[in-house]
Amino acid sequence: PYRRQRQMCIRDRLKYILDSEMIYIVPIDNKIASMAFTSDIYNIGANIVVSTNKEYRKKGYGKSAVAALTNSILENQLLPIYFVNVNNEASINLAKSLQYEKMALEIVVCTKI
Repeated sequence: PYRRQRQMCIRDRLKYILDSEMIYIVPIDNKIASMAFTSDIYNIGANIVVSTNKEYRKKGYGKSAVAALTNSILENQLLPIYFVNVNNEASINLAKSLQYEKMALEIVVCTKI
């Protein structure tokens, strides 16, 4: 039952992303070189997720996907939010190249229960 419920949630999430047109894919040689999509939309903020395959990094594909998604988010009168790990220099540089500004630092604490 849990697995089926989880699969339904994933399917619903993917359907939402596709239906809302909040996904941008950069295809190269019949492969997904990079993609950017909204993971969540809360109130007026849209969280951006970007993933670029290792063989296609440092070629501007991630930047193209994030730029297109950012424009779509703004056209929908939402606030684009780009979360990034403080150690991910490439992602930080991508965000800066698109004029994103650091607004806050989030500290995540995990414990074993």
